[in-house]
Amino acid sequence: MRKVVLFFLLILATLFSIYILTNDTNTEKKIAQCINKILDDAKIDAIDIDTKDRGSSPIIKGIVSKQHKAKVLSLLKGQCGITELQDFVEIKTITKVLHPWLNFKIDNVNNIITVSGQVHSQSELDDILTSFATNDKTVVHNLSVNELISASDYAIYSTLIMASADNIQLADITINKGEIILKGLVRDKIRERETLLKLQQIFTDEMTIINQLELVVKHRREIEGLKFDLAPMPILQPPNKTNNIPL
Repeated sequence: MRKVVLFFLLILATLFSIYILTNDTNTEKKIAQCINKILDDAKIDAIDIDTKDRGSSPIIKGIVSKQHKAKVLSLLKGQCGITELQDFVEIKTITKVLHPWLNFKIDNVNNIITVSGQVHSQSELDDILTSFATNDKTVVHNLSVNELISASDYAIYSTLIMASADNIQLADITINKGEIILKGLVRDKIRERETLLKLQQIFTDEMTIINQLELVVKHRREIEGLKFDLAPMPILQPPNKTNNIPL
């Protein structure tokens, strides 16, 4: 009799273990499906989940940005029947790409060139200032150095541009990310075309020329509406006969 009782107890224990195992497996599958749906809806595919033998305490891992990690944790909080979330997600280090840039404004009225920008080294900065020093204008600069920026040939570029920009009055020229942006005033379309042609020939397949030049005529004061006070017409009188001298 005692053996029969032990046998039935063993069967019950086995059945209970199978139930627990099956129930845990079903729970894990439901949690995995729920998490995957949340990640798919949020379009986050860099996170993996591990629910095997984890019950309601799944593991999430992967490498994402700080913002994406915060978003995932916020979405999963209190969802999918999770009692505890094992967080092994790493923060992806994002290196910001820095580009050199240069801007110079030419004030032909006050004979001043104002230079600003950011370059790779002090020697590049010095070379840029030297390229402007050949002019008869005062050079004022706000250049800075950042070693994370790639090296550039902006000193050569500025020399070539200056030689081509004689026709631009009050010039404002920027070199950045493979583009030369031209701003300023030109006297007429002929001078504008001459300037663009020179630059396009110099920087063929190297730089894109962005033309934002304006014609001087657009900035002339309108005179059609002005009124002028006319001088009064003189009063004509017949000649004085007494002043006539007979021949």
